[in-house]
Amino acid sequence: THKIDAKALANSLEEYGISSFVAHDTIEPMRTWQNEIVKGLETMEIMLVYLTDDFHESTWTNQEVGFALGRNIPIISLKLGVTDPRGFIGERQALKRKSYDTHQTALDIYSLIAEKLGNKHRLQTALINAFCISPDFPETKKRFDRMSGVVKSLNDDEVAVIIKAFHDNDQLHKAGHLVSNYNRLIKFLSQTTSQTYEISGRYITSV
Repeated sequence: THKIDAKALANSLEEYGISSFVAHDTIEPMRTWQNEIVKGLETMEIMLVYLTDDFHESTWTNQEVGFALGRNIPIISLKLGVTDPRGFIGERQALKRKSYDTHQTALDIYSLIAEKLGNKHRLQTALINAFCISPDFPETKKRFDRMSGVVKSLNDDEVAVIIKAFHDNDQLHKAGHLVSNYNRLIKFLSQTTSQTYEISGRYITSV
């Protein structure tokens, strides 16, 4: 019933480098679906409970939550109706959102996942890499805005990766969104490193 909205959220999370297993969409035809769900449960790093009002009516969803609890996997409950989390997850505060607000929801979930997994660097690397290989100007704008919206500090290696990509990828050094009078990229680098930078053509240098 909710797989279209769940898939839309999974697609938005994918933009942040987060790969999601959505059972009705991910399982290939002719596979034994129960076995595939078990594989997903056994390999997941975090569980997102898509908490609709009919969530707890399903035996499967309740068992899947129990599977995550048994593995001591972090659980995030996304409350989409009026029903609160029940059972062992009832003690945990749910993130309240509307199903149609997928982009803001994905951003909020990204922040929670980074906190719960304790590996912000790994998720940050995914955002930086996606920006660096942007294939066109519209994607450059979207990927930069996502990256600059959540990345608060850069180390020397990450700065070097961005500077090299800016030089090599003309979809970056020719992107008006980055190099216009607003100097978005320079401001982002300066704010995340406490250094001053300048752009000359396809070159970025510290000053």
